[in-house]
Amino acid sequence: MLLASGDKPAAIATALGVSATTVAFHLRNIFEKTGADRQATLVGILFACPAISEASSLPVAEVNRTDRCGTE
Repeated sequence: MLLASGDKPAAIATALGVSATTVAFHLRNIFEKTGADRQATLVGILFACPAISEASSLPVAEVNRTDRCGTE
């Protein structure tokens, strides 16, 4: 949700209490798994997922982290 709201990786790292390297590592994996080539494409993929679209109005702490889109 932080990425989708436009936050930069450094800000995401600070918000989540992890290193920027950790965020970069996970983003690389997400880009590879989704086939996204840039952040805007990834955000489009995220908002195409109903579970993400519904959760986008919730603060990050309230989003059930076990929700999955279910589409491939």
